[in-house]
Amino acid sequence: MQIVLSLNPHGFIHHYSDQLGQSLQPLFGKLFQIFSWHAKCVFSCCKISCVDHGPFLSWFAKLLKGYRDLLFLLIYRKFVTLTGREFSLEDYAKNFSGKTITLNVKYLIDNYRIPWTSEFGFSRIVEIEHGFIIQGVELKPGARELISWLKKNDYKIAMASSSIEERALNILRHHDLVDSFDELVFGYEVKRGKPAPDIFLRACKKLSEKPEDCLVLEDGEAGIQVAFSANIPVICIPDMKVPNQRYLEMTSATLPSLDQVITYLTNSSETWLR
Repeated sequence: MQIVLSLNPHGFIHHYSDQLGQSLQPLFGKLFQIFSWHAKCVFSCCKISCVDHGPFLSWFAKLLKGYRDLLFLLIYRKFVTLTGREFSLEDYAKNFSGKTITLNVKYLIDNYRIPWTSEFGFSRIVEIEHGFIIQGVELKPGARELISWLKKNDYKIAMASSSIEERALNILRHHDLVDSFDELVFGYEVKRGKPAPDIFLRACKKLSEKPEDCLVLEDGEAGIQVAFSANIPVICIPDMKVPNQRYLEMTSATLPSLDQVITYLTNSSETWLR
């Protein structure tokens, strides 16, 4: 079994800086007043104290664990506010979460009446994102351990990303992970993007493995559907938005974090192991 880490590079990272917490405050406004912040939690500066706020607090705590979605929430919010408009959490959750950047940039330009081309809009998104990366981006819990374990146990690893190559490599270089992958696959290498399975099949081909002998790690509905269509077993590690049940039924497992993949593979039958 070979591993295709089909998560967008952001599937391995979350923003881990004081500035992110500060950026969230104007977005959620007075909601922040009901929380006490302590060290070592979702952000370097904060931990939610579960006082007496019941279901809402549980929902908000779950929301804050969606590292990649939080980063894109801030990126798109800054993108929109550059044009003097507002961008809410409801906007993001309803219209953007779980979708590709290409689709999201088009939606932003069309629905917020931003007088930019898609190419210029995409370049601004990359520029804003790079600013966040410079401020400080850390790996999600278990990411480095998972990659290290896979290499130690002789798995071949490919990363398949629809992102622009340089954009994805910036994140990998930031964490000195480029050489950890046997193969890297980017959108320009295939004729059809998602929902076509081409990018995953390309990754399998570069690994010199049959699709059914590989395993995809995904965090969203689109990627799960693509892996399923390509006849590649897939494990889902959800981000902010847990996939709909019909997509979860396409997976071999749904795990809460990347480090749980090690436990899953260790405890699974020999057919899942190299």
